[in-house]
Amino acid sequence: MISLSDLVSRIFGKKRSKDESIAQIRSTINKLTFRSRSFERQAVEYYEKAKDSVKHRNKMAAKFYLGRWQRYQILMNRYDRMRASLEDSIQVIESASDDVDVYKGLESAAREISQVQKQVDVEKSIEQMAKTEELMREVDQTQEILSAGFGERVEESSVNGELEKLEAEVALEESGQLPRVPSTSKITEREEVIKDLEQLKKELESTEPSSKSKKEKEKEKE
Repeated sequence: MISLSDLVSRIFGKKRSKDESIAQIRSTINKLTFRSRSFERQAVEYYEKAKDSVKHRNKMAAKFYLGRWQRYQILMNRYDRMRASLEDSIQVIESASDDVDVYKGLESAAREISQVQKQVDVEKSIEQMAKTEELMREVDQTQEILSAGFGERVEESSVNGELEKLEAEVALEESGQLPRVPSTSKITEREEVIKDLEQLKKELESTEPSSKSKKEKEKEKE
């Protein structure tokens, strides 16, 4: 594959920069364009002379002018083709330059990626992920410990047992088979108060006869 520098060297015989080469080619294109237009004007002039000679029945002059017209037509077409070739060469140089820029860009990108990749190790990345996951588990455990609070922990099985008893009691109350009472502790306190009152009443009743006999004895003495 021919390189950009080789292409320019083949065209101009020595190494030039891309911009210098394109400028030189455009200058040559302008020269060829000027020559081609000159040939076109001369061709038109000879064609008009040939046409005028035909009108005057001068065949020899008409043939001569048509020959010159054809000659300038050939030169004009030749210069147009050379100009087109140089325009194509500019496109090739610009395209080749773009290829070089793309190659340099890819080369630079590959170099940068290689430098970055050296800083990242696959095995170390896996180890770092494992360490991070372990630290996250430790943080979760710490948060659970701190959120648990202090004091005796209530077992869930005990709570479930009390819940079943309470549900059974509520069901009996709703069916009318069990009188609605506040709680077991309150019933015990009430029974104790009733017992205390009955005991006090008995003591008062036992003391009433003795006080009555004492009063009667005092009246008899009087």
